[in-house]
Amino acid sequence: MGSARFADDNLDEKDGSRSGAKDVPQEGKEDCSMKRSTTVSSASAAIAAVALALSGCGGSTSANSPSASAATEAPKHFAVVSAGSLEAMKAIPVPSDAVLDLTGRISRTNSGDGLTIDLATLETLPIVSGSVFEPFVKKATTFSGVLLSDLLTAAGADGKASSVFITALDDYTWLLPIEVARSGEVLLATRENGKAIPIEKGGPIRIVFSDDSMSGKDSDSWVWSVRGMQVR
Repeated sequence: MGSARFADDNLDEKDGSRSGAKDVPQEGKEDCSMKRSTTVSSASAAIAAVALALSGCGGSTSANSPSASAATEAPKHFAVVSAGSLEAMKAIPVPSDAVLDLTGRISRTNSGDGLTIDLATLETLPIVSGSVFEPFVKKATTFSGVLLSDLLTAAGADGKASSVFITALDDYTWLLPIEVARSGEVLLATRENGKAIPIEKGGPIRIVFSDDSMSGKDSDSWVWSVRGMQVR
């Protein structure tokens, strides 16, 4: 995928656009000190039926990966819209219009040591939705998409991983602790108020947090236009 940059350097209060994020000191960047809360939700984010379906997707399953058959429950923070449709034992093909690359400590791959997916494949995972306070436009906004925890399960993320390093199209980066990534409070949003999110609004994929997320209180953690994730 090519690199893209936002046009402006500041937030436009009228339309909520933000750009030039990497020019602002970031607490979550790898070379900066990070403030992290340990009081995160422990709610499980996976859904048993879909996890079983994902267990056969491309590559081998690591012994350290979370069990696909583990007892699970509906997400606490967002409402389930659809249960997902990814077929059991179906490998994930390399897409021609990829929107997201996953690398690092994952066991399910389709492109070398990584997993490359398009928007259609991402949305075969369970779709959830919820109204959250959007910190840039400063009002409640309804987002829908896929829980980061479900994507990590689909990718066979190592159970001993410690963090997820997120990269945006404009090279902005953020380091998210694995306990937050797996908590069910982090959404990979693909729609805002029912509509696909354009790049100038942070799409096609952006990080959104539930209102009760302590990590989400820092607006810098709301990464726009996510293009890559490395499980560490």
